[in-house]
Amino acid sequence: MMKDRGALQYHRTEELSLQEEPTKEGSRRSTRRQKTANGNDARKLASELDKLEDDNRRRMQGM
Repeated sequence: MMKDRGALQYHRTEELSLQEEPTKEGSRRSTRRQKTANGNDARKLASELDKLEDDNRRRMQGM
């Protein structure tokens, strides 16, 4: 009986994955855009952080 349940569950997941096919490509594109946007944001924030750390070092040396 457990084998039948596993086969049925596999069949259900196959059906679900077939239903999701058309939207997969669109979501892939949006995640790719999101990843590059997040990457750009991360680079911007990292450079901003570097500037602030440099300013702090200069202030500490001046004291």
